Amino acid sequence: MNKRVLFCWENGEGSGHVVPYLALLESLKARGWETAVPARNTAEVGARVRASGAMLLQAPVCMAIFPELEAQSFSTTELLLQHGYGYEPTLNGIFSSWLGFMQTWQPDLVIGSGAPASHLAAQSLGIADIAIGSGFYCPVAVSPAPLIRPWYSGVEQRLAVSEDRALLTINAVMKSHGFARRQFTMDMYHNVPSLLCTFAELDHFGEFRRDASYLGMLPPVSASSVAAKTACAGEIFVYLRHNANIDPLLAALAKRDESTFVFMPNATPALRNALAKKFVDRLTFLESAVDIATVLPSAKLVVSNAGHNLTLQTLLAGCPLMLLPNHWEQARVAELAVKTGAAIQVLPTERNPKFGRLLDQLLTTETFRESATAFAERYKHCSPDAALSDAVRLCEYQVAKQSPRAPATRGNLMSVR
Repeated sequence: MNKRVLFCWENGEGSGHVVPYLALLESLKARGWETAVPARNTAEVGARVRASGAMLLQAPVCMAIFPELEAQSFSTTELLLQHGYGYEPTLNGIFSSWLGFMQTWQPDLVIGSGAPASHLAAQSLGIADIAIGSGFYCPVAVSPAPLIRPWYSGVEQRLAVSEDRALLTINAVMKSHGFARRQFTMDMYHNVPSLLCTFAELDHFGEFRRDASYLGMLPPVSASSVAAKTACAGEIFVYLRHNANIDPLLAALAKRDESTFVFMPNATPALRNALAKKFVDRLTFLESAVDIATVLPSAKLVVSNAGHNLTLQTLLAGCPLMLLPNHWEQARVAELAVKTGAAIQVLPTERNPKFGRLLDQLLTTETFRESATAFAERYKHCSPDAALSDAVRLCEYQVAKQSPRAPATRGNLMSVR
């Protein structure tokens, strides 16, 4: 009987939870594994998942809003509360759904990318599990969870209340299903191997890890999986989600002589056409996703929202960045990238940022490119293919060492391929 892997994405935004790791699923499939991806946003990753040969499924997600919670989270535990981990009916529904996936499909391995409840379910059923992703999605299993906004003080009591609420909710769900209680909120990551697809400089929780082993980036998926992507070669590449705040940036870019390509994954055709008309002959707006490997060799600058994977890939190509983060996870990546000396960040709280001046700095000050080149030089020996081999080896090892479970008839979840 072939081995099966369930790759789970439950929380967070963006294709970066899945797409950078499809090469791992392709490699496992080539070795005889059956692969399935329950995804939070099937529209965003569905075509790529199906092209990789994996079964596409809809992951259980929190649909509720909790107005009693502060909008700004201060720890990973408080982020979990925003996703239903403080309200027993919501978490019970999510957890029960993951149990249903696993009891029906009977995976040998669960890989979680921002999917804490999938780890709870896998561990409860005795299924081997691994966390994968940037440092943010491979959290440290400590109590209390680390403060994610270290510049704030005096929130210790609030964080303690949040820890208690989340743990009580998790244990109420565990008890309702007859499973053992958890010792602390982030216990689902305790002794769980992590495939850290990053380097220390961009690890959100690097200061809390001991003896961390960093894989770096995995290779892109095979050519057949990216056939629909656009190739382009320009001097400035912009990959941003559109909002009103970036219009001044587009205006500043339009005043420059460098060839500039812009891709906005959330832009409607009407918006894209309106912007193309507004900046005709100045900026090129792309309709579909871009093969970043074709962009970076000619790029003098990349402008993005500080998504981890694009930031890391850009630094490994020795290219400077302008980063406009939209939320804490991205803000932390931007902060770490700035520390490398290769980036400038523009926070959403900044009023009237001088984009023209910032672009001049990044494009004319040699220290930014020198710092990016130094980063690339530091990791030039790190092979994505070797990282992939290590990842496959860990997956097979975790399954091999897992205690055999009682025989069960495997179900066949239906999907459209």
